Amino acid sequence: MAGIRFESVTKRFDDVVAVDDLTLDIADGELLVLLGPSGCGKSTALRLIAGLEAPDEGLVLIDGDVVNDIAAKDRDVAMVFQSYALYPHMTVRRNISFPLKPLGVDRRDRDQRAEIAAAQLGLSDLLDRKPGQLSGGQRQRVALARALVRDPRAFLMDEPLSNLDAKLRAETRAELVELQRRLRTTLVFVTHDQVEAMTMADRIAIMVEGSLQQVGTPDEIYDRPANLFVARFIGSPPMNTWTASVTRNGDRGLAVDGAAVAIAEPERLAGLEAEVVVGARPEDTSLAVDGIPAISTHVESLGHERLVTCEHDDGRRIVVRLEAHQPYPVTGETVHLALDPAAIALFDPSTGERLP
Repeated sequence: MAGIRFESVTKRFDDVVAVDDLTLDIADGELLVLLGPSGCGKSTALRLIAGLEAPDEGLVLIDGDVVNDIAAKDRDVAMVFQSYALYPHMTVRRNISFPLKPLGVDRRDRDQRAEIAAAQLGLSDLLDRKPGQLSGGQRQRVALARALVRDPRAFLMDEPLSNLDAKLRAETRAELVELQRRLRTTLVFVTHDQVEAMTMADRIAIMVEGSLQQVGTPDEIYDRPANLFVARFIGSPPMNTWTASVTRNGDRGLAVDGAAVAIAEPERLAGLEAEVVVGARPEDTSLAVDGIPAISTHVESLGHERLVTCEHDDGRRIVVRLEAHQPYPVTGETVHLALDPAAIALFDPSTGERLP
């Protein structure tokens, strides 16, 4: 096992800055998820750890040692790719044991270690099959076993579940978490899927355009997003946001589209300018007799809950999460929205950063 550290790391591809001044500590034995939209730099960051790319600036450290000039094969990390990259002419046993051959491990020991890794991933009955005889989920497990057999200091995984169907993806991510906990090894997992991130990670590092936006536990990032990008990226549906006016009639307050919005700690508004961005999660947004006006445009029934999509006059969309038994509006109905005063987040409209 090993801790991993980025110290002011920058990586450029011609005029594109793929990773921009990244400083990040990944603890020994931690499952850290690098999360962000396509092109945000998360896969490049993973490749910098693996040695498949070299930083233009800064340091990459593994277990306290600078590895900038150490070849990928000598870093003692194992990487699992989205494509699995199995050898079609080899059996599962040979695919799993293949990384041990260049290390000088004799064939008997290679086979024994392959069988142990296969057993950990439920592949013992498939050792003599070839990849073409396996399902997508089984091939993905073979790729994991091939990484596991080396007993590396850290596992690096680049969207390894994206080729699986929804049911198998959910099952496999739970098995991955259980395996990582059992092995107590460091795992850096790249994904653009926030559900994977929220359900798997000890901590999540969110990136956009090469820059780190926030690092924290899933609960910390969901409950206290550092900026508007994180607020609108995390959550399904994401956080609702409005531009609000700071009122000064008596006690300070907020107004959205002419409707008064209560806030649990009005002192948070002290010193703010005339406008602020207000955020509330769909579960903290409710239908009310009076409140922010909108039009109901769509209702999704998910069995245990309903998602009501509403639209303002300017085209902005808001989602309200209702329990299945709660009444809901019909399409085209005028509704009014209320926000939980204790759950309101405030953001600077010019910088997008969260306000205290």
